[in-house]
Amino acid sequence: MSFKQEYRQAKRSILESVTNGLQARLTAATETTIEIMQNKENSPQVRLNACGLIFNQCQKLTETIDILDRIESLEKIQGVEQNE
Repeated sequence: MSFKQEYRQAKRSILESVTNGLQARLTAATETTIEIMQNKENSPQVRLNACGLIFNQCQKLTETIDILDRIESLEKIQGVEQNE
């Protein structure tokens, strides 16, 4: 394996580890954002920022899921065509 391949593999491993750590904390981050949004002691701007964050992330996740579903459908169609 070349240095470049080893470097890419190490980089990917680090990124996967960091991503897994972030995903493990996603529920806590969501709960914290909801608490900020619902806390009437926070300023209206802080609460609106929390709302905006939730809306934006929800939109991104929805789009990602939709795209993944479409890719999966296309792969199934292509798999059928390749097997014929």
